[in-house]
Amino acid sequence: MTVYKLRPTVEDAELDGCGELDSRSLTGSRRLIDDFLPFKQADGTWQTHKLSQRWNPIEVAGNERGNNDYPTIAFIIPVFSDRAVQALHDFLAPNGELLPLRAPCGSYFVYNVTTLIANALDQKRTRRRGANIIEYHFHAEAVAGVDVFRIWGLRPDLFVSQAFVDRAVERKLRGFDFQQVWSSPDGSARGFD
Repeated sequence: MTVYKLRPTVEDAELDGCGELDSRSLTGSRRLIDDFLPFKQADGTWQTHKLSQRWNPIEVAGNERGNNDYPTIAFIIPVFSDRAVQALHDFLAPNGELLPLRAPCGSYFVYNVTTLIANALDQKRTRRRGANIIEYHFHAEAVAGVDVFRIWGLRPDLFVSQAFVDRAVERKLRGFDFQQVWSSPDGSARGFD
């Protein structure tokens, strides 16, 4: 089993991101961008907002020319092209909400990740430097069978499975930067195949 951190590609000059134009929150947060990030409740648990019932497509701009399958908003809010959604739908739909955007360069969807895993990290083995994690160690049983997720307390980080990575590569999707952060000690692929 292997876990990857998903980030947008920043080194390809042909691929740009989206910028948000209408930043009014739907949930009473300070900004719309905060609606897409997990938040800590008064009892100490982490929660995600469900946005689909209140969603009206927002307009995004930027230098994106329609050739990026993962442009993101502000480098942290996932945005997928229609082509990427078609290729990855069976991974994305069970783990979040695909919300349409109004973009001048094509059909795009912002992705509200709703799969939030508590106790995913083996805190004893995970190595940190301050607030930053420098070596991830996951509890295999916590992430088994989950293809797209966030972890309690790690607000913007988005993690994906080997199967997700394989499909994106197979379909030649552009704009994805997959950073392998953990592989199970026994090398098995339990839960991700």
